[in-house]
Amino acid sequence: MPQQTPPDGNLDHDWIVAAEVRVDRKVAKHANLRGSFRTNEGQRIDALETYCRACKRPWDDVADEPCSALINNEHLRGGPIGERAKRKVYDPVGIVIAGQPISRYGVDAYVGID
Repeated sequence: MPQQTPPDGNLDHDWIVAAEVRVDRKVAKHANLRGSFRTNEGQRIDALETYCRACKRPWDDVADEPCSALINNEHLRGGPIGERAKRKVYDPVGIVIAGQPISRYGVDAYVGID
């Protein structure tokens, strides 16, 4: 597969930090509803993990390397098709037994009459 470098030639990582932020009930409710919130100035935030937004790899593993997602996303797809691990096939937990047909039309759809 040919390499797909960005037009500007920049292969730097786009670093983001997964964080833990203490908030009060009002801010938590707003964050749950809107998906974002504002913090107080000077609030200390605990960083849980630092990783690249594009290649999803941690700082410790790829800090000194160019971003592999900007070159080729092969690492996210599991490698070449012929070399990928096969999907697991699980044994069924139980068996499905057919029951009586259910009427989905008329009164019987709303009121179960046996």
